[in-house]
Amino acid sequence: MDRASKLSLAGILILCLLLRLALVFYHGDKEIRSDAAAFYEIACNIADGKGFSINYGLTSGDTRPSAHGYVVYPYFLAALLYLFDASLLGIGVAHAIIDTITCFLVFLIARRLLGGGIRAGLLAALAYALYPPFILSTGTVMTETLNTFVMTALAYVLILAMRRGLWYQAAAGLMMGFAILSKPALMAFPLVFALLYYINRRTMKSWLPKAALFVVFSYLAVSPWTIRNYMLMHKFIPVTTHFGMSFWGGAGPADGVCLGGPGYPVDTKERNLYNHNPLIPYVSEETFQRITTFQQSMQQMDEVERDRALRTEAIKVIKAHPVRYLLLIPKKFVRFWFNLWYDHPGSLASKGLAVINAFLLVMAVIGWRRKDTDQALKSVSLVVILYHTALYSIIYGSARFAYPIMPLVIILAAGFVSQWSLFARKTKQAQA
Repeated sequence: MDRASKLSLAGILILCLLLRLALVFYHGDKEIRSDAAAFYEIACNIADGKGFSINYGLTSGDTRPSAHGYVVYPYFLAALLYLFDASLLGIGVAHAIIDTITCFLVFLIARRLLGGGIRAGLLAALAYALYPPFILSTGTVMTETLNTFVMTALAYVLILAMRRGLWYQAAAGLMMGFAILSKPALMAFPLVFALLYYINRRTMKSWLPKAALFVVFSYLAVSPWTIRNYMLMHKFIPVTTHFGMSFWGGAGPADGVCLGGPGYPVDTKERNLYNHNPLIPYVSEETFQRITTFQQSMQQMDEVERDRALRTEAIKVIKAHPVRYLLLIPKKFVRFWFNLWYDHPGSLASKGLAVINAFLLVMAVIGWRRKDTDQALKSVSLVVILYHTALYSIIYGSARFAYPIMPLVIILAAGFVSQWSLFARKTKQAQA
């Protein structure tokens, strides 16, 4: 890199950090709710020496072992609480630093694997620094910032794994296992990546031992957590008890409307309990009774029973209305990528995000098709994007679930833009 490129990169990284810090300090120490409150509660228990557990009962300090939600993020929060006595403001600052590191990692991947070289790397890093959802995520006690870093690092490791020898697959598998603990939705991804090895078997030496070693070490890295769950909760729980919640909510249990969680309310037009709140769906009397009765029954269940009950109820809903469920799949696809087509009007911010994502996706597709784009980057990006798109079109789809894979979209888009700008400049010089 020449001096100008180094200065440009430093400026982009400083811009990335300052934008996020500005948002964090603007938000300050505010109340946390919903999933963030659950993560914070578990993190506090870990920091207090009570392990990965949730509070229950009326007595202060009563906890029980949990496998709710994500694994890595509560431990990350607990480290900040224990080592630095971090406030919510401190957590936001840590998020800002991690996201800036991710921005640098995006630069490295784009610079090395795209035909545009340093130009492509700088464009990708700048796009990452300015992408609104990444900035906004740093101000929340949610998993997206950390998971985006983990997913970007994993993508780079997987790209290298496709080129390296047999024993590198063990290291890649361990990284994959860590990513599963960070983002349990990746639980089936090692098998999908092994399928990619099979597809490339004609050009990949020893593809079968490599695929087998990768899969074995991926799940070997997860196994201590699975064993812990069995010893403390006496049930086979590979990673989390969170899947049933997403599966049931995405099945459209509210007469075809997806619900954000098992405690999410529903209403009827006759009752109008929530004064025509557009976020609370109206359902039939029969559905209202079924959902409210089911929600009340879950209050008496532990989280393992609740997860099993939600999965069972989701299957019942799908079997009762299979066509309706199939029609929900394109809706969840649009929600995942464009944050639109919900059962309530989209905000101006959602529409703006839809335009930005549509532009990035079109540029990424063109960039993916370019001959000078690294073949391993193409393969890994395609598999990662298709896996997440299919998964969240089947279960509950939300735009924030797409954040961890957006760096790959941005990288591919930067590859096209950098080459197009270079071509335009050469054309002008030739005409001159």
